[in-house]
Amino acid sequence: YWARSPPAFVLRIKFLKANWFEICYYSHVFVAYLTLILALVARFDVFYPVLPGWCIYFMDRLYDRVVCTDHVDLVEKKIFARSQMGVPNSMRLRFKPKNNKVAVRAGQWVYLQVPEIDHTWHPFSLASATSDSLVDLHVGVVSNEKDWKVVRSNGTESTNRLSKWESKSKTWTYRLFQLVNKRSPVVKAKIMGPYGWSFTSCFDPKFGGAVVIGAGTGLTAAESVLRETIYRRKQGLKTPEKVWFIWSCREVDDLLWCWHNLLSLLVDTCVDKSISVDSLCKNSNMLDWLGVSIYVTRADNFVLQDFISCSSSIVKLDSPRDSKSELEIGNGRSLIEAKVKEWLLSRIIQGSLTDKDTHISRFLNGCRGVLDASKNASRNGLSVCYCGPSGLAFTIAESVKLCKGDRDTAIEFSADHQ
Repeated sequence: YWARSPPAFVLRIKFLKANWFEICYYSHVFVAYLTLILALVARFDVFYPVLPGWCIYFMDRLYDRVVCTDHVDLVEKKIFARSQMGVPNSMRLRFKPKNNKVAVRAGQWVYLQVPEIDHTWHPFSLASATSDSLVDLHVGVVSNEKDWKVVRSNGTESTNRLSKWESKSKTWTYRLFQLVNKRSPVVKAKIMGPYGWSFTSCFDPKFGGAVVIGAGTGLTAAESVLRETIYRRKQGLKTPEKVWFIWSCREVDDLLWCWHNLLSLLVDTCVDKSISVDSLCKNSNMLDWLGVSIYVTRADNFVLQDFISCSSSIVKLDSPRDSKSELEIGNGRSLIEAKVKEWLLSRIIQGSLTDKDTHISRFLNGCRGVLDASKNASRNGLSVCYCGPSGLAFTIAESVKLCKGDRDTAIEFSADHQ
């Protein structure tokens, strides 16, 4: 809990703020091992029954290190900006496993270790589908926007947009950003996993529709499920007839995590005819068989409208060492992209899944109405899958119960929220 929600005083101390995750991680490990050793030394006759459990624990750790750990190389990178000023916000990193030990399934997560930075394992949700040969991760650059400045190669502050960005907050993700943001970065890393249960009911053709909800760190997992759904449809595999995806973001910065990749994925899918755009109109709720809704819960209205208005522009910030490093705000490459983007922008909703006017129960009832009106009445079952904060999980579970009725309904949560 403390690692996810640090106390207020931690945020005021620069060193603690930058290294809070590592402090929590190593302090937990130290206390656990120290407690075991002291217990066995002081009262072995009392605590020896716990030894089998600890043996299982050590065998499990050994299995993770030997069987589930693979060396990977960075082969593709994209760095995204949080504003037209070009302040780095997040990174999309794609790694190639050397021994193909990482058997990816949609909705899972892995641990990432970059020895050049430190030997701490950091958890990240997978954005890859089962068919992908690369491990796709989205990493947010954790640093206060006010701490960023543009500097020349000699280290002096500058307003030249062709110079590189530096931050006072030396967090682990910022150090990874520095490592990645080079002309030809050679990033040697290790990946351990994957972990967690993958969703299954959202791919089951016995259901007429599926609703996949991603919030917080679950945004990436939801994208993984979307990629898997599109892949299965391209392969001619049966899936639910209608699929709705919901992304719930707190701020516009969080929206940037999924926006670029979501837009690119939908455009590519429309180009290869897996999704038809012929009947698409701006006010439509569906893009052929796919529905997308993006909720932004805490964004200032001015900031949100600014994002929408500038989403068709591109910001490039070329480092002296990396002429290919792009900090993207949007794209306008084709007529199809313009049409899809216009529709996707109309699907951004300022509100949350718990607000009265935008409550998740209203959304689910709407999905039920679409299925009931479909020609195939025998397939009106609904699958609901959720990955995100546990607080919202209770609301979703109650809403599913309310709209269930006597029809087939399945609900799945990520392993953290079952």
